[in-house]
Amino acid sequence: MDNCITTNSWTVFPNSAIAPFKNPCIELSAITVKLFPKLMQLILKDCINPKGLNAKFKNNDIKVAFTADDFSLMSKLPKIEDFTVSLCYKILRYEKLIDEPKCKWGNIPDDTHVEISDDILRILLIGNELITKLQGNIANDYYIKTKQKIESIICRVDRYLDSDNNTCHELYRSICDSKYDAYACLQILKNLPTVQVLSTMPLDSLQIR
Repeated sequence: MDNCITTNSWTVFPNSAIAPFKNPCIELSAITVKLFPKLMQLILKDCINPKGLNAKFKNNDIKVAFTADDFSLMSKLPKIEDFTVSLCYKILRYEKLIDEPKCKWGNIPDDTHVEISDDILRILLIGNELITKLQGNIANDYYIKTKQKIESIICRVDRYLDSDNNTCHELYRSICDSKYDAYACLQILKNLPTVQVLSTMPLDSLQIR
């Protein structure tokens, strides 16, 4: 069942609790650290069976430039529960499991661009912005606009996955309703690298690792 409604360019949850969180920085940190990887894992799993991905990996048939951390995570296949946003993005893009965003990689999607690749790009860009922005205080209007963007993405990803259980919606609600250690959450965020979203494929991604 779809719990989302569409108004103009935005898709939001009815009766959405956009009111200021006790600590907006912590909530957005938790979304970046906990929700975004899960969304990307769900999209990846929908595009390729983890067992099939494992077979390609073992046969050295993946055209992705893995870091040492990526390689360690790939070695755990078919388990993907620890896959990062960056690793999921690399596989989805460079294995051509998704189409290119309408605005092309490395650009900012228009509000009318609502395909799954457009929302993957939004996840990357919002995540990168929050990693750098959440080291200090944020304005309430920024918090509200960012939450609206995130809720729109969640609704569309649930639709893309054809999720009867509103999986992404429930994950989001669970994260927003949970209590987190502020210091620990911000420390994890502080140590997260931003994802490099290049407009063209890097040369080292053409080499099978």
